[in-house]
Amino acid sequence: MKYLKINKDKWMHSSIKRELNLEEEAIWLNFLMLAGDDHLTGHFKFFDLKHIAQEVKTSEDKIKIAMKKFIEYKKIEILEDKEGCTYFKIVKFAEHNPEYAKKIEEISKSIGGRDITKEVYTQLLNETEDLLGEK
Repeated sequence: MKYLKINKDKWMHSSIKRELNLEEEAIWLNFLMLAGDDHLTGHFKFFDLKHIAQEVKTSEDKIKIAMKKFIEYKKIEILEDKEGCTYFKIVKFAEHNPEYAKKIEEISKSIGGRDITKEVYTQLLNETEDLLGEK
């Protein structure tokens, strides 16, 4: 998909504006763009945080902090497919892509995968606490 439609009013009054700082908003928009490559499901595969940081052009530490919030606020889920590949799923991706909403729902149900969000969140929580000196 070459574009995502973002409703100005919805964006300006969304929970994102309350929950994230400006830099995290930019990372969120990049996640939406990456998920837009698979415009029907809102998934994107990744290899590691270094790979994501390079794609988004920021540091791994900033990705960790942002991802922690994305998981905490239920914006993303982190899944592992049958082959062991890890990928993100943008929760409620259809809201960002209304033209495909019905297809997205059907395909998302058929893909399945093991939800490893809690495992990744715990790891990110520990790493960001270390990073921010909260331990």
